[in-house]
Amino acid sequence: MKILAPICTAIRVMIPHVTNHDDADITELEAFRVQMNREDEKRGVKLTMLALHDQGVRAEEIPDFNASLDGDNLAC
Repeated sequence: MKILAPICTAIRVMIPHVTNHDDADITELEAFRVQMNREDEKRGVKLTMLALHDQGVRAEEIPDFNASLDGDNLAC
């Protein structure tokens, strides 16, 4: 554990951490999710927002999303 702590600290300081928050109107998406859950209630299946989000955003479609830095250059 004594070896790991300095490494974790260095990683936390050296690697940029980014948080981004966007607003979106998901009224229609929520209505769709509720409708699907009503239809699939008998089968015991539940559709979550996370599942819908994962279908809508994929790392392959946004190459910079899963990129890393190589010095000052972006390495996709």
